[in-house]
Amino acid sequence: MNKSLLFIFAFAGILFSSCGEKEISKSEDIIENEVNPAHVDFDLLHSDEKAIEIADKVMKSIGGRENWDNTKYLRWNFFGKRLHYWNKETGDIRIEIPSSDAVFLMNINTLEGKVKLGDVEPTKADSLDKYLDLAKEMWINDSYWMFMPFKLKDGGVTLKSRQKRMMLNNEYAYALELTFSGVGETPDNKYIIYVDTYDFKIRQWDFFPTPTMKDPVFSTTWENYSQYGNIELADVRSTDTLTDIAVFEELSEKVFTSFDKSAK
Repeated sequence: MNKSLLFIFAFAGILFSSCGEKEISKSEDIIENEVNPAHVDFDLLHSDEKAIEIADKVMKSIGGRENWDNTKYLRWNFFGKRLHYWNKETGDIRIEIPSSDAVFLMNINTLEGKVKLGDVEPTKADSLDKYLDLAKEMWINDSYWMFMPFKLKDGGVTLKSRQKRMMLNNEYAYALELTFSGVGETPDNKYIIYVDTYDFKIRQWDFFPTPTMKDPVFSTTWENYSQYGNIELADVRSTDTLTDIAVFEELSEKVFTSFDKSAK
């Protein structure tokens, strides 16, 4: 599987049997007192209630919405290719690509920033915009591989419930279908997300370039959930591992303003 492909993901939900509904209700402690409001542009009209219920349980199982919202600084390495720093509060990001000695500093909300490629810092508008667009694409792709479970009710997302499906490990899971409307670099993508029926953690996803495709282009497990700060993240995707994962309460702002790696 080529991890350089830029994916933006779409999900949907599960059609539950009466047996499935009983399994959900017997885990009420997962959702008790949880508040997980959807983004204002979440497709509530076309999403179904059961899928939203499962999405809320997923959020609770990995730390809850309040802890996610209060997580400020994050770091992760995308399969050894790109090292990311993210100030979730301000939208400032830093991407380092060791193989090309490149550093991208930008704000993912305003898309303003600067780039250094080896000893060269592009300053002409057309050249700089090209590299900032590349940084945006890398960040969208890499952050979704890292934080997708927290983003099931993002803007432009439609969630639908589907019948339980068997995972790669031959166990059955709740299946959520996620699709997008008017967001991301590849809005026609579709994902099927597999949610553990016991602890409501995501255990697998299937990727479809278009909603009408019958078979996924790839299926990848989500394994090895661990605590980082007050949230849980999974670092294993089948045979690959996301590394250098960390949550910080404090981090020098020079990380997001200086190309100097010693600023970290």
